[in-house]
Amino acid sequence: MRSLTEFLTESKKNYEYRIKIAGDCPKEHVDALKKLFAKFNMVSMSDMKTTPVTKCPYDFPGLENESVNIFDVVFEYPASTGQLAELMQKLGISENRVVILDRRFNDSMDAEVAAKEHEGALLDDAALPPQTTEQKDAADAYGNSFQDVVKDMETRKYEIAGGETTAASTTNDLPQGTKSPVGS
Repeated sequence: MRSLTEFLTESKKNYEYRIKIAGDCPKEHVDALKKLFAKFNMVSMSDMKTTPVTKCPYDFPGLENESVNIFDVVFEYPASTGQLAELMQKLGISENRVVILDRRFNDSMDAEVAAKEHEGALLDDAALPPQTTEQKDAADAYGNSFQDVVKDMETRKYEIAGGETTAASTTNDLPQGTKSPVGS
């Protein structure tokens, strides 16, 4: 049986976040963030990457003509995005200029956006292999299967419980052209 300390060391988990800050982020803010993040036993913090200035930055629909600074942070202790946003506010960074996401969630969203932007064939090889004889036979059988049903419907005879009835006479059976329709 394992001891509690062995169990705890085996179940150690890191919590990864991707933080995006719209606008400029000076070096002093990065150093201050490292000190504030020590509260959650920060394991690592990636270098900040800056996107070019765009008219409508992704993740910041209310802002225009801004660059976005992106960095990843790994903690030993869990932190809510609200707690991290509060730490950002202590540095004077407005909460509508900060987006904090779980890194795996952010990666899945980026992959989804990239898939929507894909143009052209979704298959790597657009040419399909030639059909086998089994595939051709199956296609012919499926394509002509409705004809058998139609032929069967034309020759069906139904039995009625009351027996056969005689055809009713209609106005079309009356002789035409001998009497006036207005009255005679």
